[in-house]
Amino acid sequence: MSSVNICYLISNDFHSLTLESITYLQMFYKGPDPLKIYIVHIDNITDPREGIIYIKSPYNEPIDHQRVYIPQLLGVDKFIFLDSDTIIMTCMYKLWSIDMNSKALLACPSYHIKTLSEMYDIYDIPTHDVVDLNAAYFNIGVMVIDSLAWDRMSLTQAVKASLNLYQDCRCSKIAEPAYNIALYNKWHEIDESWNYHPRDFYKKVNILHYYGQNFGKKPRHVAFIR
Repeated sequence: MSSVNICYLISNDFHSLTLESITYLQMFYKGPDPLKIYIVHIDNITDPREGIIYIKSPYNEPIDHQRVYIPQLLGVDKFIFLDSDTIIMTCMYKLWSIDMNSKALLACPSYHIKTLSEMYDIYDIPTHDVVDLNAAYFNIGVMVIDSLAWDRMSLTQAVKASLNLYQDCRCSKIAEPAYNIALYNKWHEIDESWNYHPRDFYKKVNILHYYGQNFGKKPRHVAFIR
């Protein structure tokens, strides 16, 4: 039987927050195929939830860098990646069903950074002359990934090579710039309602995600429910 594959990547500190996100995911899900939920983790999870597949990462790298290994670790043809602080407000089968247009990845443009040119300025990364500086910049907190295309295009290697471009910069542990450099012409843009940064007077959206903030600890979901 086919399934809708959902994956989170966490340390043990984010386990409770992830379970809250999963509660919303399950509450709104009405799709014809069952959900299959994975949590890839870098620590030993002390209180696993029944019905979730836990995978201990074998890699000793900054956690954000380890997103690139998820297609290999899951062993599925396609999956939706979600950050722990996402709040799902609709049936995720709608996102699962969006045509990928032969791209390896679906994502939403970032609310904070509009182009790769802005990315280089904000993160102070050495410019990579292969990319289009006017290309849109996407947030990696919500992604649909075609694992077969990812492997065919050698994107794990491409993202890791992009990470090396700024390994000596202050943002060296952040993977998002590397994704944008490696995939600047290999991703398909979807409506921002699938990864919506809350702001004044927002209307109902599909996924709320308060990203890009320097919190000491990620906020609880209830902080953003209106």
